[in-house]
Amino acid sequence: MRPDAELHPLTLRFRSSEQEASYARAFVAERRGYLRVGVVLLVALYAAFGALDHAVFPEARATLHVIRYGVALPLMLVSTPFVLSRRLERVFQARAQQILFYLGFVATGGILAMGAATAPRASPQQLLVGTLGMLITLSFLYGFTPMRFVYATTLGVCATAAGFLLLTRTHWSSGALWYAVAGFAVAVHVAGAATSRTLERLSRQEFLRREALAREEARSLALLESVLPREIAEQLRAPDASLTRAQRSLAERHEAVTVVVADVVGFTPLAERLPPEELAGLLGRLFATLDELAARHGVETIKTLGDAWIGAAGVPSPVDDHAARATRFARELPARVRALADETGHPIDVRVGVASGAAVAGVIGRTRFAYDLWGEAVELAKAMESSGVAGRVRVSPSTREELGPTEQFDVLGPGESQPKILLR
Repeated sequence: MRPDAELHPLTLRFRSSEQEASYARAFVAERRGYLRVGVVLLVALYAAFGALDHAVFPEARATLHVIRYGVALPLMLVSTPFVLSRRLERVFQARAQQILFYLGFVATGGILAMGAATAPRASPQQLLVGTLGMLITLSFLYGFTPMRFVYATTLGVCATAAGFLLLTRTHWSSGALWYAVAGFAVAVHVAGAATSRTLERLSRQEFLRREALAREEARSLALLESVLPREIAEQLRAPDASLTRAQRSLAERHEAVTVVVADVVGFTPLAERLPPEELAGLLGRLFATLDELAARHGVETIKTLGDAWIGAAGVPSPVDDHAARATRFARELPARVRALADETGHPIDVRVGVASGAAVAGVIGRTRFAYDLWGEAVELAKAMESSGVAGRVRVSPSTREELGPTEQFDVLGPGESQPKILLR
């Protein structure tokens, strides 16, 4: 879809109100400094142009100063805290365009009021100076302050119409003045409106492109996180990252991790009996259950091998309570598998092995890379699982030492063949 398809052809608003509100917030956040400079410059120039009152309209300078410094400038200063104060950030984000319109309205209204005070006795040259001041202000509002195209055009046309009405009441007979003012006004409005509309359209199209890019980045991160831990996925997505460097830098030895290995009991005869799609669906639901449970307990899913699942606590980021996290997860795991078996009607169960120790973790592969774990803790956890009992959890002595005396275990003597089983 073309970017313009998201915009109203006349007002350039987004068709979605949520998208319009999001754009308004992003607009202010990105241009906060620019807006500050623009507003301060507008107020400063408006005050500085009071020097022309002495040079061009000496006989009316008292009246002009009252309008400029007693009315217009104080009204303009009322809005500046919303632009300059961080405490009013939310108000300005929600009402930035209305505040800019208010500033433009006060600025042009002040010029029109000064024109009305001086027009009856002003010479054509003086009126031309006043008209140029109005057009300069409008040009500033069109091009420098990022006011929306609709607001800027509405303000410019209304101010110009009011100026022409003022001239018809005071200098209707000055044909040359009329032609000059009309020519300047048309040029300023056509150029200003075209510039304002183009800038706003480009700004909104850029916002749409950034949104699309953000969606694609989120999608790519989600895909990476489906096979890699979040910390590893973010490092691989860094601007200067490459897979070769990542494999070198992300392969790391961890001295204290706890590995959990779960293997489905009775899967082979089930695989011979079920249709392939039903078998894949059952295995998918099982591993999804394990992944969700592992994430809740702070255990990282490492990989699946056929009907076996391997996870670990303490990688890729070290944690002090890795053994407690892994055993809490392992305790709950058999019950969750039995609940799935009851729900599906298939007799499945799991043997679970838990072991603590050192392991090496890193990214392996080139075309189909994965985050893997190997080392003594992994091999010990596999041994605990393979010698375990269906529906129960076998815990290594190293994990028992990590947990301390608060956890209760079956303790067997040397040479006894029955597994050490975590009591539930």
